[in-house]
Amino acid sequence: TVMKKLLLLLLVSLSASVYSQDTFLNFKIFNDRIIWQKVYETSFSTQEVIDYFKIFGNISIAEQTESRIIGSSSGNKIDFNKYKGSKIGNTIFDDDLAYKVIIDLKDKKYRVTILDIQFTKGGGIMIDGWGNTGNRSSIIDNKYIKDNKFKNSFSREGSESLDKFFIDKFSVKKLLDIF
Repeated sequence: TVMKKLLLLLLVSLSASVYSQDTFLNFKIFNDRIIWQKVYETSFSTQEVIDYFKIFGNISIAEQTESRIIGSSSGNKIDFNKYKGSKIGNTIFDDDLAYKVIIDLKDKKYRVTILDIQFTKGGGIMIDGWGNTGNRSSIIDNKYIKDNKFKNSFSREGSESLDKFFIDKFSVKKLLDIF
């Protein structure tokens, strides 16, 4: 019928528009890599932000200045019940999350950039949800980028939960009440 054909045409055009994006939520493609980037406004001082990430950030700090923290994080788990996402068809998100992080600090704001996002299982680096292991190809860039655009599957396979996880993970909260 005409209605079915119209609906099918609409679905095909929607999927094509999702496929051609180079940004999705707080994710971007930069130099053929998926990065997650968000600027946070804060009432905390730069030093309070630094202290917060030193204590609660689960970051191995490689370099720190008064305006930047560079490090990495590993052993993170995404709680799909908490972040209300979907991992349909992709068990990779059951595994440990690791990434590199850059936190740029300015007065009353900071920018978090996450890159080299990967999932590991039992020390092996994951390529897919079937347990195949490898090295560099485990970083999600290789799975979700084609022709410098996000593949359609990126929006379906846990990216919303990952976005919510990073938003929550890097929102600085009050350390302790002053006594």
